[in-house]
Amino acid sequence: MTDIDAIGDFVKFISTHSKKDAFGKISIDPALIRNLVTEDPDTAIMVVELYCKMRKKDPDFIQFAWIIAGAYEHLFDDDVLMLTVQQAQNADGSKPVPRPDSEPVMGKIP
Repeated sequence: MTDIDAIGDFVKFISTHSKKDAFGKISIDPALIRNLVTEDPDTAIMVVELYCKMRKKDPDFIQFAWIIAGAYEHLFDDDVLMLTVQQAQNADGSKPVPRPDSEPVMGKIP
């Protein structure tokens, strides 16, 4: 499978299994996102980078990037993706946001 195919499958899975509430907040079952990131961490990295680049087209992309980055940090004890997302927001002139607690976005992680 090529990187393009892997990214497409990853994004399709996330789009299919995520929900948006009335306030525009996106959520996805934490177990699903953890499994997805565990199965293919390299694609998770590429998808976060892609979502960060696409953030100006649709603010949903940055929410998805935060969700994936939070799962990646939890699973691999590596905050590189969290920093990537924060840098993308800072580049837009957004105020730095506190590191998101994974509970509101991903639910309680056991």
